[in-house]
Amino acid sequence: MLTRALPPGDVRIEARVRLDAPEDCCATHVQAGLVVLGDDDNYVKLAVLADAGLHQVEFAKEGQPEQPDWPRYGNTVAGTPGQPWTWLRLEIRRQGSGQQIAAWSSQDGRNWVGGAVWTHRLGPEPLKLGLVAMGGGARQAVFSHVTAARLSR
Repeated sequence: MLTRALPPGDVRIEARVRLDAPEDCCATHVQAGLVVLGDDDNYVKLAVLADAGLHQVEFAKEGQPEQPDWPRYGNTVAGTPGQPWTWLRLEIRRQGSGQQIAAWSSQDGRNWVGGAVWTHRLGPEPLKLGLVAMGGGARQAVFSHVTAARLSR
């Protein structure tokens, strides 16, 4: 994973991702995308995912549970990947000691599909942006047009 500190304030992150994964039914779970990190146990992830013929954009979060027996990890879908490229967008709005993070995806870079919004306390600043590619069976993950820009209120 490659990481870089994010600027303070509200931020929009965008990237174009191509994940070359086999189309067959037996492909191993692979993904490539964006991660916003507080640390290894507190993050949100927006990634193109391929698993046994399933292709989707996954938006997930991991963090310390607020109540005993609550899950540490949760995920949802934030659109359908494009062919061959998928555009990913995260909008981070800081709120007190936490963040509200919205996910978007696009098959063409112009028409965006809104995903969920996670509320999280990722940890102390500066938060980090990571580019990730993981799993087995992928031939290549390519990132281009990665930007992080401040959002106006």
